[in-house]
Amino acid sequence: MIGRMSGSFLMRRFEPTKLLALYAFMCCLLLPVVSMGAGWISLIALYGVFFFMSVMFPTIFALGIKDLWSENEKGIFFIVMSIVGGAVFPPLMGLIADKFNMSVGFFAPIPLFAFILYYGLKGYKVEGAV
Repeated sequence: MIGRMSGSFLMRRFEPTKLLALYAFMCCLLLPVVSMGAGWISLIALYGVFFFMSVMFPTIFALGIKDLWSENEKGIFFIVMSIVGGAVFPPLMGLIADKFNMSVGFFAPIPLFAFILYYGLKGYKVEGAV
């Protein structure tokens, strides 16, 4: 709740795309700290990841449907269906944790946050828009 409220406040002062990129970058930095298994520092880093994830979906959703015009319904459908990643990645993280170590599983979402970082910087722009 604190992340969502503070993120909404910050979006009034900064571009949502830049804030999304910054938050994704912070998740990429914090997940290895979580994996270090450094006690309280890793726990605080995990809460930091939750904090920075708080504004990602609504921001991605708003950017994703921004310039869809007549294709708005399809775009909304695909973005809402992308939530399935939240059902796929926890078992994948668990599989990695079972095979290697619990902390190694926290490396699995880093590529996803890296893509969100790209999306916040360049990927949100609609190519060939009228």
